[in-house]
Amino acid sequence: MEELKKMLNHMDKQNIRYEFLSERVRQIVFPTERRNEFNLNKEQFVLEFLKQIEDIYKRVTLEKQGVERERQKFERFVEFKIKNEKLRQAALNGIRQRSTYQELREWERGMKERVARATLIAEQGMQEFNQDLKHFIQQLHTYMTTVRDELGNIEKMTRVKVEDAYKSIIVITTPTWEEDFARERLFRHVEWISERLTGDEYKTDEGIEDTTKVRRDIEKWLHPRHLLMKISEHPIKVQVRKVSNDNRVSHALEEWTTSNLWSGGEKWSKNMALFLGIQSYLSEKRQYVTKTKMNNRSAILDNPFGKASSDHVLEPVFFIANQLGYQIIALTAHTEGKFLRDYFPIIYSCRLRNAKDGGTSIIKYDQEIRHAYFEDKEPIVLERLGKVEKIQQLQMF
Repeated sequence: MEELKKMLNHMDKQNIRYEFLSERVRQIVFPTERRNEFNLNKEQFVLEFLKQIEDIYKRVTLEKQGVERERQKFERFVEFKIKNEKLRQAALNGIRQRSTYQELREWERGMKERVARATLIAEQGMQEFNQDLKHFIQQLHTYMTTVRDELGNIEKMTRVKVEDAYKSIIVITTPTWEEDFARERLFRHVEWISERLTGDEYKTDEGIEDTTKVRRDIEKWLHPRHLLMKISEHPIKVQVRKVSNDNRVSHALEEWTTSNLWSGGEKWSKNMALFLGIQSYLSEKRQYVTKTKMNNRSAILDNPFGKASSDHVLEPVFFIANQLGYQIIALTAHTEGKFLRDYFPIIYSCRLRNAKDGGTSIIKYDQEIRHAYFEDKEPIVLERLGKVEKIQQLQMF
């Protein structure tokens, strides 16, 4: 009896640590063989039983520590990797509020289902994004191809007649590229833009996106000049043909930088040729222009004859202007010169004269019309000018 009390006392002490007498522990009935072992050597049986409990307790403790380490590892992963606040809190609360294995397994299944749905939605969104991105890249490539091809149209607008053929004063050489290569480079460029825009440099001190700065840099990065450097290693080259004193157009091409060292009149001539070509191109892009023999546009020049008064620099400009439908209106202080008679069939000479009170001045103008020019080339204009002159005379009376 004393031995039994001793064992029960020892078991009570061990129960404080292991809680094997708790109501949560399911009771079992020993089979006959185990009961016989107990009756033969009660102390040894109990000690072996407690030793098994201790071993199990140690294993459980180690497993709990492992579970806690994995729980903390999962929480760190959630904190650093999940950007969505709602999803992050749901994951943290889920792992912290569940303690049993069965609860965690059920929560895991639910999380997997939600992640699968979110992944499906994300994949569908990514597919749509990729389609939009491909379409955008295609638009950029088409745009750059159009820009390259359209530059050739500007060159054609600077042609002058040389004997029985035409030559362009301005020659624009545009680069070529492989379509697949260009698309790949454009794709990388757009990716680079996207990464740059996620940086803190595009946020205000309050953490709000600076839309003005974003728009400014996007416009800079998507400018044709910037895109051209991304898809081709070769720049656009602008070259010029020089017109000699005997009005011959050279076959050789000179670089634009070299042409800037020409005389003042020669520089003015080639600059005007390019200017008229660009203006004509832009106006035709803005609206459809019907090609007629009559001038339908005007270019007003401020004192162009300070540098240009020789035939070989004026002739190409006026030829190109006439071909493109431009009427040249020049403001100049020159009152004499062969170029005035050759290129301007109408000349208004304006002078200031003092009024009677002496405090103000009045503009007085004289009109000079080259009738022979209009009789040969534009008799209808001459008739219209005559009617205007009669109206002015009637208004004087």
